[in-house]
Amino acid sequence: MAHQRTMTIVLAVSVALGAAGCGSKSSTPTTSATDSTATPTTEATQTTEPAGVSESGISAERCQANKDAGTITYLTGFDFAAAASIVEVVVAQNKGYFDKMCLKVDLKPSFSTANYPLVAG
Repeated sequence: MAHQRTMTIVLAVSVALGAAGCGSKSSTPTTSATDSTATPTTEATQTTEPAGVSESGISAERCQANKDAGTITYLTGFDFAAAASIVEVVVAQNKGYFDKMCLKVDLKPSFSTANYPLVAG
């Protein structure tokens, strides 16, 4: 009976410590009077640069930079077995996404151990 009481106390203390560890230090933030007087700005910022990729693709400069980068060799991790890790690359190649981005991607079947010398440099 004493063993059961000891285990109950240990369990109760563990739960209490766990709950105390999940709490925050302070529930109300402290602010000074000078912090609450922010002036709103009415200036709007506009960018004329294209932000990444649009429906029409990429800019001619970015396309040329991608072509200049050369061929990207993608070695699969599990040959061409049905693996979730290569789905996005296979779909992108089949749908022509790489071509639209002016990227030449060479998808080759491989195994994860074949990548070790390439990563090691």
